[in-house]
Amino acid sequence: MRLVSAVEAGGLQVAAVDLVPLALIRPLARSVPDLALVGAHAAGAGEPGTEGGGVAVADHGPGAEGIVSFGGGVTAIAVHELGVPRFVRVLGTGGRELTDAIATELDLPPETAEALKRQLGGNGHDELVARARQSIERPLSVLLDEVRSSIDYYRNQPDSSPLLRIVTTGGAAQLPGLAERLSALVGVSVEPARPRELVALGDIGFTEEELPRLDPYLPAAVGLALGGAGVGTVIDLLPRAKRTTTKAKRPQVSPAAIAGVAAFVVALGGVSYLAHSSISSAKSQRTAVQNQVSQATQQLAQLQPILSRESQITVIEGNLKSQLATDVAWQNVVNRITANIPAGVTLTSLTAQETPPVPTVVAPPTTAATAGSGSSSDTTTTTAPPLPPAPTINGTITFQGNAKDYPTLAAWIDAMGKVPQIADAYVTSAQKVVAGSGSGSGGLTFSATAVLAPAAQSNRLSQVEKAAP
Repeated sequence: MRLVSAVEAGGLQVAAVDLVPLALIRPLARSVPDLALVGAHAAGAGEPGTEGGGVAVADHGPGAEGIVSFGGGVTAIAVHELGVPRFVRVLGTGGRELTDAIATELDLPPETAEALKRQLGGNGHDELVARARQSIERPLSVLLDEVRSSIDYYRNQPDSSPLLRIVTTGGAAQLPGLAERLSALVGVSVEPARPRELVALGDIGFTEEELPRLDPYLPAAVGLALGGAGVGTVIDLLPRAKRTTTKAKRPQVSPAAIAGVAAFVVALGGVSYLAHSSISSAKSQRTAVQNQVSQATQQLAQLQPILSRESQITVIEGNLKSQLATDVAWQNVVNRITANIPAGVTLTSLTAQETPPVPTVVAPPTTAATAGSGSSSDTTTTTAPPLPPAPTINGTITFQGNAKDYPTLAAWIDAMGKVPQIADAYVTSAQKVVAGSGSGSGGLTFSATAVLAPAAQSNRLSQVEKAAP
């Protein structure tokens, strides 16, 4: 919603919100012959040009292709089979982490560090460049290891197809040696994306000689444009309320309609003249109705104490239901979390905190004076205050634990996503434990957080409502 509001504040209209990993698939998905050729090479099926190679591809199927976009703030990972998405993941790190490492190590401003990062493929004897290469070694290794863990998670799915190759894109994908290191980690060939081999570009304001340096940056933009044209898998993330507003159009009024309205106004004037003749009889009827209203007002004044008490009771009941609406069944929450812990993960601590709703102060009834027409007596009417909005469960859970490795930690995150009582499970930190350091036999220690979901609510509210008369 913040991004949509920012675009609208700039005077533009948001038509759709797309997902970057899906956008990358649309311009980079290879055709069947291309993937089949890679599949034959990956399977080691005979010599090129022999019939044995064709049989191996038929046995293994076209296989899957991975796409990794190393952006500035995030790294997007997608795996597809002939353009059909099979796995999508977005990592919260990217090239900016490398820039920050250079800036910290060499005490440089971020702009200078970014420019230096773009020169890492240049003169290897330059001392500044050599120090910059050394400073990004650790964050780059962590980033590539997270990419490998994501690819391994896809491979471990029971219905996953063999991964034949990976193509890389994004600004950080141009770092020297990145493709080779990633290939060694995942065990398949890794090559830079070449979108212009699959998609024809129109005039985008660059000369033909400048286009090669744009290849790492084209796939996301071209994929978003293809999504706007309805090509490939499209998931519109535009909030529903905004989507309705966007689709609304201003009504167009034709000159003929304006002329019709003018004629209607003229005719209405004639009708108004005829209506004046019945006003005198309506006045007498109005006097009789006012007398009846005066009598009803006097009767209502006698009932005001009872109505005021009912209003107060209603507000108190609303406060009680408000408190029970956020009552958490903690035993059920802990049981479901425990039942979904996969093998290889051990929780060492679990801290939960619920933010109770603010109690609503019982407001006194609003009293207003009413004067009866045609009568000298005045009466008062009492209006009950509006009920407060229904509260929602608000709380957090903090986990501390150990995991065998990163894929096991990823499996735990996915398992927590199946617990209906919590949502937005997120690992805030994970650190490898060196074997023999007194902390076990290696593995990972991690910290994670989650928020309470509406399913964590207890059934005490329904029990109270059933017991009510």
